[in-house]
Amino acid sequence: MNHLLRSMLLSIVICGTGFSFCAQAEEVVGYTFGENSQEFTYPSEFKLSRNDMKPRNVFFPALASLVLPGFDQYWERQIPYAVGYSGVAVTGYGILSHYAEKLRLASDDREIELDSLDNDARMAMFGGLIAQGAGGMSAYHSFRTAAISHQRLTGKYSFLKEHDSIGDIFAAPFKFGFLARATTYVPLLVGLSLNVLIYDELTNNQADEHDTRSLEPADYFFLSAFSYNAGTHEEAVFRGWLFPMFHEMGLNKHLANVVQAGLFAALHISDQNKVPVVQFASGLLDGYITIRNGWSIQEAVFGHVWWNVMAFSTGYMVTEKMLQSNPQKVKRLFGEKPVELWLPLVQMSF
Repeated sequence: MNHLLRSMLLSIVICGTGFSFCAQAEEVVGYTFGENSQEFTYPSEFKLSRNDMKPRNVFFPALASLVLPGFDQYWERQIPYAVGYSGVAVTGYGILSHYAEKLRLASDDREIELDSLDNDARMAMFGGLIAQGAGGMSAYHSFRTAAISHQRLTGKYSFLKEHDSIGDIFAAPFKFGFLARATTYVPLLVGLSLNVLIYDELTNNQADEHDTRSLEPADYFFLSAFSYNAGTHEEAVFRGWLFPMFHEMGLNKHLANVVQAGLFAALHISDQNKVPVVQFASGLLDGYITIRNGWSIQEAVFGHVWWNVMAFSTGYMVTEKMLQSNPQKVKRLFGEKPVELWLPLVQMSF
């Protein structure tokens, strides 16, 4: 356990250091292209450092940055951000590699899954999600840099009235003022009701198949880390990058919203969630909220993170009873396995 806590603290310090420079972004004044040019502002982190009279591609550099965090930021000489994204990704892959190797050397059947209660498996997943999150934020950064270049030089993306900084996105889950908005508190109340109903059903009507457990310190860490990571970088990728890109490509905002929500849902398909209806609906809602807020994703990030917190909490508190006739399953999960919930959680496997 001491080793686990040291790993957690090290991860928090490294990730916090990697992105601390993003917290306060200065505003830069720009002017839209055309005879009726209008003044607009955007975070300085999206400012071009080289050849600023050439509009950038909005897709391929972002895609490359999704896979290789920091790629486009190195190309654009946005060096502090490039180092941050790539450094966090390397840290994440290092954590993943260490704990995956530890599981392999243990010579058992434990799997690296979000629903595991085994701390080594969860640390491996945590490392993978850190790297994935760095890629998502790097892709968002790349897209916003390119979109602003088009606003200035070609007149495209003029509908983007808001450009959330990286710091804005990371701070969004703690902006509790969003709870005063019906678009936030209504979905969260629905999510809370669903979790209460699921918990009641499993612990009362299916008590012979399920046990309950109290959340432990490690559970709080992992449910917070997983929820925060997914809520920030998924919104940055789907509502902050793909959604406006589809709209600029010629789709009206409603059709573009359906397309991005469909992609979001498709990436949540798993053996336990073969028809991701909830994810599709939540993607549509977050897209609607994004449009309503002038294409700012901060409120969507807030709702996404706290919805996930509720889902993980319920999943960790209710576990399936293990059958003595299935020793491999007992061995793999040390006697407990959280209930699978059809809620918008990221699914990863290695």
